[in-house]
Amino acid sequence: RQCLLKAIQMIRVYVTQALTQATEQILNPKVKEQLKIGDKTSEAAFALYYGKFQASSARIKNVIKLVEDRYEKNSEYENLLSELHQFYLSQRALIMSSGVESAIKDLCVKHKGDHCALFRASCTFLVHICQDEHRLFYQFFAIQSDQLMSYMEGLCTILYDTIRPFIIHINHLETLAEICSILRVEMLDEHVANNAEALDAFGRTIQQMLEDVQERLVFRAHLYLQTDILNYNP
Repeated sequence: RQCLLKAIQMIRVYVTQALTQATEQILNPKVKEQLKIGDKTSEAAFALYYGKFQASSARIKNVIKLVEDRYEKNSEYENLLSELHQFYLSQRALIMSSGVESAIKDLCVKHKGDHCALFRASCTFLVHICQDEHRLFYQFFAIQSDQLMSYMEGLCTILYDTIRPFIIHINHLETLAEICSILRVEMLDEHVANNAEALDAFGRTIQQMLEDVQERLVFRAHLYLQTDILNYNP
């Protein structure tokens, strides 16, 4: 048992140090000044946010596989695997949360006044983020984790919290109807339906957002019927 605990501690230290090192390289202020995650045209930006981790995955994955092969045989391995999942996702959250928030806010500025373009661009951006994060996770781990879903939901919540205030200020019925179409057809029926596993958290966030837009649409339609039809004064 002492040998087992010592081996587990060595694995824990090795993996966490490698992940911490990758995170520190990404969060280096000098590097981040030059690149933004929202710049989709920049291969260097993608390399910054994913390349450092991908480079680490080659050597870390072999060590993690030793744990995954044994996690059902001993609770110590199971606990270690859960710890590694948690630590990995905490590092990714440290990197991605501020980057995603900043990118969505930039899109809000870029598409100011054009709500349909804003919803389409910000949702599409998060589709790519969720797919990339899902892909990166499985470059390290072979066994799925509920913690991954929680992490993805955190990223999607950033989108929801940033975009929702726009919904309650949209008065134009056609704009609200078009946003409903974007969320339901383009996001749920096309993206989420074709990649349900990677976009599960995203799909639930979009469904909630769609219901909010529908609620606003019903409210504005009811108000229009009252003011412009029922109480119409020639």
